[in-house]
Amino acid sequence: MLFRSVTRNYLYPIFHLREGPGWSGWQVWPLYGTEHKDITWRTNHLGDRVISPGRDKWYAMWPLVFEEKKDLGTPAGSTNFAALPFYAIQSGATFDRVTYLWPFFSRTEDRAKNYVEWGAPWPLIGWANGDKTARRVFPFYGHAESGAIRSRFWMWPLFTHRSIDDETLRRDHWRSAFFLYDDVVLRSKETGDYRRERGIWPFFVWKRDLDGRERLQVPAPVETVLRNREAIQRNYSPLWAMYRSESNPKTKASSQSVLWNLFRREVSPKEIRTSSFFGLVQTRRSSPEGPREWRLFWLPLPEARDSG
Repeated sequence: MLFRSVTRNYLYPIFHLREGPGWSGWQVWPLYGTEHKDITWRTNHLGDRVISPGRDKWYAMWPLVFEEKKDLGTPAGSTNFAALPFYAIQSGATFDRVTYLWPFFSRTEDRAKNYVEWGAPWPLIGWANGDKTARRVFPFYGHAESGAIRSRFWMWPLFTHRSIDDETLRRDHWRSAFFLYDDVVLRSKETGDYRRERGIWPFFVWKRDLDGRERLQVPAPVETVLRNREAIQRNYSPLWAMYRSESNPKTKASSQSVLWNLFRREVSPKEIRTSSFFGLVQTRRSSPEGPREWRLFWLPLPEARDSG
């Protein structure tokens, strides 16, 4: 069974009347308003009976004085009351948040995460004790620790650091001015292998994967800004990458590219290749001391060989 409400508006949004099975309410905005919904049951798309939470709310001189009780009849039920700017409280089964002279002085007790946090005035000065610990004098210094997660800042946003340290992995993220300097390291505690990506916007970005392969790109106008946007970096980075360098320590291969392959050099254990003017002039040698073979307009020149 569905319990629907009907709202009649008069001189919207000043006057309205709400009614229906389990519903009641009216308002003369912004002077006063009230609304009530009973706790009911409904059938979901699987055919199971589930609760439809109830709620009660009222306000006077909105938004200065109001009270709202929502999700009634469920474990998520909560109450929100405020007489601004003097006092405000949010409470539920697992938390209480109280603010005096909103938003300057606050106290939060989170019983689910087992910590108590104060702000005086919030959010400039704050501290927390329990399973979460924090000290903050914004924007000069801040430190917070909760489980495996730690975060710090100095002269925010000039210097920030966030780390996640669990049983097998450690992740460190340093930033300066949001994306001006960005450095992320993911290290395995079991093997010592690590992956790292760092860059200075918009000058360069450098990456190292878990296999030790390294890549350098100059310039990098969006790579530190759009981190974790691999599709964008893969499709668009070649448009502005004036210099690129790659190396693979396992295969002992490396390459460098300047101005979109105007000049390119590739080194492997078997040979050294260069390409100039987008391949119009090419060289090849089997070792650093070996003779150089030349190609001009993709045609070999057997007579053009040198040992330098």
